[in-house]
Amino acid sequence: MKKQNMKLLLEDTIIAKLPKLISGANQEWTKGSKDGLTFKVDTDINEFKKVLVDGKELKDTNYDIKSGSTILTLKSSFLDTLSAGKHQICLEFNNGTIEAYFTVKVKETTTVPETGEQTNLYLWAMLAIASSASILVLRRYKKYNR
Repeated sequence: MKKQNMKLLLEDTIIAKLPKLISGANQEWTKGSKDGLTFKVDTDINEFKKVLVDGKELKDTNYDIKSGSTILTLKSSFLDTLSAGKHQICLEFNNGTIEAYFTVKVKETTTVPETGEQTNLYLWAMLAIASSASILVLRRYKKYNR
């Protein structure tokens, strides 16, 4: 067998394009929100393999995926199951992996502190109506008894 001189040219080299996260890094999501979290990756949807959150693979019922590069939306029903705090998402493709983080927040509840003041609004409204009626009756009485 003879050795052949082979030349590898740059034009003959194929460089795989690694996936790149276009949008969705460092998002915040509040428990109880109806909208999910969307991540957009600059890679063909046919290269998509799986998605992991905090190292656990998600079932396809927990997210929606569509083309336009690759647009993955974590459903709010899944996000509600996560604890409050920072979480890692990994999107695995045939040509590489994307890693990003998002934060789940607890919905803030505002409570009105007890001031000890008890206003009887109904009582004051009735007093105002009775006073107005008395004034009207007195005016009519004066008008007809002159």
